[in-house]
Amino acid sequence: MRRILFVTAVLLSLTWGQAQAQSDTCRVCKPYPWEVGLPIGLNQYFGDMHCSRPYASANSLLTGVFLRRHLNDYFALRPQVLVGRIAGNDLDAPDGRWDYRRLKFSSPFVETALIGELYPFRERKYTCDGVFKKTLTPYLFGGVGLLYTNPTVTIQPGATAPPLQRDLDADVENLKKWGVVLPFGLGLKYNVSERWTVGAEAGYRIAFTDYIDGVSLAGNNGRDDGYFLGQVMVSYRFGSKDSDKDGVVDNCDACPNEPGLRKFQGCPDRDNDGTPDKDDACPDVPGPIALKGCPDTDGDGIPDKDDECPTVPGLASLKGCPDRDGDGVADKDDACPDVPGKKELKGCPDTDGDGIPDQEDACPNEAGTAANKGCPDSDGDGIIDKEDECPQVAGLAALKGCPDRDGDGLADHVDACPDEAGPIENKGCPDVCNCTGSIFEIPTNEAPKVVTQLGTNPEFGYSANLSPSQFLAKLKKAYTASASSKKFLDELFRGMGYTGFADVKVSDISNATIPYGSEGNIGFSKQHKSQYSKLNLKPVDQAAFKFTSKNGCDIYFMKTCGNHFYFCPKK
Repeated sequence: MRRILFVTAVLLSLTWGQAQAQSDTCRVCKPYPWEVGLPIGLNQYFGDMHCSRPYASANSLLTGVFLRRHLNDYFALRPQVLVGRIAGNDLDAPDGRWDYRRLKFSSPFVETALIGELYPFRERKYTCDGVFKKTLTPYLFGGVGLLYTNPTVTIQPGATAPPLQRDLDADVENLKKWGVVLPFGLGLKYNVSERWTVGAEAGYRIAFTDYIDGVSLAGNNGRDDGYFLGQVMVSYRFGSKDSDKDGVVDNCDACPNEPGLRKFQGCPDRDNDGTPDKDDACPDVPGPIALKGCPDTDGDGIPDKDDECPTVPGLASLKGCPDRDGDGVADKDDACPDVPGKKELKGCPDTDGDGIPDQEDACPNEAGTAANKGCPDSDGDGIIDKEDECPQVAGLAALKGCPDRDGDGLADHVDACPDEAGPIENKGCPDVCNCTGSIFEIPTNEAPKVVTQLGTNPEFGYSANLSPSQFLAKLKKAYTASASSKKFLDELFRGMGYTGFADVKVSDISNATIPYGSEGNIGFSKQHKSQYSKLNLKPVDQAAFKFTSKNGCDIYFMKTCGNHFYFCPKK
């Protein structure tokens, strides 16, 4: 036993030194110092009916209850009670050395003990922000206990040399039911969560009694009994209150009545700036710790809450506000902060001297009237000169101050026929369908053929899924691939005022819809023939690409079939 105690003492001293060397890098308050748990395990008796060599014999189930109190990260005390049975049998010896004696015993088993636990690597761990970490940690244990047994000893049949009856009777008379035990051993504990743990431990009990098995004189009275115990344990932590339900218990919570964060000892940080609200002069807006959590957006050393101009660096004499133009008016009060001005005009100049500050004067370099925001109106038509495209001639507001003599909606200066009304697409001139070429010759002495469906005799093919640029590319491909198409397209576009097909641009093409019942010449077949027709088409077939001419003779290509179509729009 002295050797066992010596080894235990050496282990305790080594682990204590290691524990001291591994102090926390940051101190974190750890909740729930108490645990209550249930152990369950097996014992193995050693004594007069079991030699010192280990072998399984009459292993018995034990259970009980324990309470654990953590004193710090490294030490805990654990009072516990174990109940069950303990037994032994001569016949279980593997070498048969006691078969001649054939003793066996069985006894109720009650152990109460106070055990100390040493955790060399800390019992549990938290991050510096107070977040629990699942850990597997070993520990040593040792303590003192009191054991109760009341063994019944039996000589089994077949004994050739049983103990003397007088020795058995003396053992019954001297039987000690209570004895002191010294538990010690190793354990392994897993912290499943902040509240729950599971563990396992194995240890030996040195007993200061030779009557665990009920024999001493009838056995080996020069050596006390003992037993090994292995058990698994589950426990629940308790003992801390969390009034504000923020996950930080009150004894670790610097703000126990308001929910907060673990890393700030349970205090909130509403603006997440690293300064807890209790120390934050601006708890709702983030700011540096040096300014007690208040921001200084412009970096002028004045917290925003005291800075009248928090987004721009300024002068202390103007409460943090700048004065860029140096006119004695802070920029925030200066309507013209970049140019010196008059105080009566809020720091703004009046260049043209018309009594209107330049920042309110739409024409700061020309004297004007207040009604026109400081701008002149030379022709008196109610449109100020800078917005009047004809400032010396009175005109209409709808035409930006320009006149329209023929009333066709085009200003005279852009109207090709200013004294004769005409549509805008004809640049203000009346419609005239007198283009030259067979395509543009609309018959006047015959009835048109009524067409209700397209696509039966396509010219350039289905093109409803193409954009104007894609359709132009399609025509160019046909122009290159077919001599007849090349000849047709060049003649067609020369009749429209172009030098030829090569002169056409995407900007000359637009999407259009041919009105129902339109009469004109429509093309058909790959030979580019045309026929005088009346198009009574469904809406889907009325879609066309419009090629704007240079001379008013616009041409259309129907999207359904790619056939060309010319008609003279009605006035």
